[in-house]
Amino acid sequence: MARAQSAAPLALTATPSAARPWLALAIVLGGTFMAIFDVFVVNVAVPTVQRDLRASFAQAQFVLAGYSLAYAVLLVTGGRLGDVYGRKRLFMTGMAGFTAASALCGLAPAPTPVVAARIVQGLAAAAMTPQVLSTIQVTFAPQERSRAFGVYGAVVGIAASLGQALGGLLIRANLLGLSWRPVFLVNIPIGVAVLIAAAARFLPESRSATAPRLDLGGVGILSVGLFLLTFPLVEGRDAGWPAWAWLCLAAAVPILIAFVLFERRVTARDGSPLVVLRLFRERAFVTGLLVSLLFNAASSASFFILALYLQLGLHRSALAAGLIFAPGALGFFAAATASVRLIPRLGSRLIAVGLAVVIASWVMNVIIVHRAGEAPSGFLLALAIVVQGLGAGSTGPPVIGAILAGIDRDDAGAASGVVVTCQQIGSALGVAIIGVILFGARAGHAPRVSGDLAPELNRRLTAVQGGDERTATVADFRACADDRARSHDPAIAPASCLRPSLHGSDPAVTSAVSTSLQRANARSYADAYVVSLLAATGFLVVALAGALCLPPPRGQASQG
Repeated sequence: MARAQSAAPLALTATPSAARPWLALAIVLGGTFMAIFDVFVVNVAVPTVQRDLRASFAQAQFVLAGYSLAYAVLLVTGGRLGDVYGRKRLFMTGMAGFTAASALCGLAPAPTPVVAARIVQGLAAAAMTPQVLSTIQVTFAPQERSRAFGVYGAVVGIAASLGQALGGLLIRANLLGLSWRPVFLVNIPIGVAVLIAAAARFLPESRSATAPRLDLGGVGILSVGLFLLTFPLVEGRDAGWPAWAWLCLAAAVPILIAFVLFERRVTARDGSPLVVLRLFRERAFVTGLLVSLLFNAASSASFFILALYLQLGLHRSALAAGLIFAPGALGFFAAATASVRLIPRLGSRLIAVGLAVVIASWVMNVIIVHRAGEAPSGFLLALAIVVQGLGAGSTGPPVIGAILAGIDRDDAGAASGVVVTCQQIGSALGVAIIGVILFGARAGHAPRVSGDLAPELNRRLTAVQGGDERTATVADFRACADDRARSHDPAIAPASCLRPSLHGSDPAVTSAVSTSLQRANARSYADAYVVSLLAATGFLVVALAGALCLPPPRGQASQG
């Protein structure tokens, strides 16, 4: 009876677009595309932003971190705000804020305004993004949701892949002499078009009948807890994991526990908590969240370490690296589209199949890089990315459907906020952990790599240097190669790399040393990439075990 009553307000507010759910989905997916695209396109653009605005390394990193932090910390709140005040209203507010902040980013004259505008972008995305999954949950009939989630997943994959490729293209094109600024300004016409379509009543309004007010106490406690959790994950590695990072992570635990206790009290008092705790009684919800967290951790880490290997290890341009990632969008789109027809037959087993395909693609990558670490085939790497896209497209949309399958429409916003927050924390966690493994493995393998290359350098120098001088040059080469592998900031040359023996007046010496340093850098990144990708595969293996524990969809269970 309670559920029948709570559905009434939704039916009344959704009437104008009840016959056009796919049009409503197309509108909100414009917001999803912008939010995801912006993450990846800015990853490519940050080095150019840093150079043009003469930003410090910390400022450049915060162009990325500011957005991620604001986004992750307030996603749950954004989802619940949609439940309380209306999902269309929150989506349009977030879209307007995101579009305005994009304009501010593109017009910013200095690093600080860019960072500030990026934080506003993250806040706006946190208001906008949860409404997408909520809209699917309340607009589509249960039998249509799998198709909608498939389209959602396809858009996410395309946005991520295009962000990598178009970022390089936009910077290379240097439209109107604006350098990196079109990376942000391109959001303006998209945002305006989406706002006009939403305002034209093509997007239905809906809200929860069981969330009459916002739990401000819960907002405050959860925001502090999530900030303490995500800030060190985003910034800790670049800062060298100082004591404050570990203190923040430790402090996050009791605060998040206090949040759960607080939400229990709010539920008992007035039934309007920020996070509906009964969601966690659903086996599919909890297991699906774990699978989603691990999958996003592994996937985000794999993109991160491959980008580092291609750009810092092999010195390929942002455009060349982006073009290797781009074919993955085709695989993702094809698999996400096909998953719509496969879910009714395979159910949660499709998620397990998708994870197995991703694991197979990473085994391909490991073999390719291990055999030709200094000069791998771009075609073979792109082929492995396509296979990874096929697996990811078979995993991402179905796991979201599995998580939300048993959720009441009144709890759509709260559940959507939890899902997207879990994905963001998973991404930050994966990049942090696998990033530590990558740089640790690179530093650990450096002495062996430089030792392997030293005899060849010694032979090349035989004709131009005497014995003692040659020995000193080779020793300085090894010191420079090893110190570069231990450095966290590739833009700063270690002191050992500035020694005169490595930059002498003899072009033959300089050329031989430079070539050997480039080879050492590429080989150490290749070795580290293999180790860290295998570590990320461990996340997927655990996710695969979780996927096998997912209950079948309720329709399938009853049929069985």
